[in-house]
Amino acid sequence: MKFKKGDMVTVRGWDEMKKEFGVEGGNIKCSGTFTNHMKVLCGKAAIVEECIVDENMKHYRLRPMAVEDLELDWGWTFTD
Repeated sequence: MKFKKGDMVTVRGWDEMKKEFGVEGGNIKCSGTFTNHMKVLCGKAAIVEECIVDENMKHYRLRPMAVEDLELDWGWTFTD
């Protein structure tokens, strides 16, 4: 895994991911799925709270850095 617990990360930009992976049904077609609902998290800084390895992929649970971002839905997991 590229990151470890406690690392500060920034969620990639929508347009950057769209260019790299393409869009299907309004969602980015990356290794997982980055949904249109997650778009509000693009560019937000977060701390890696948990590193998850399962049989299908490696992903992270994130915690926002900014107080104003606490109200956003961070219930998703993220890949590198």
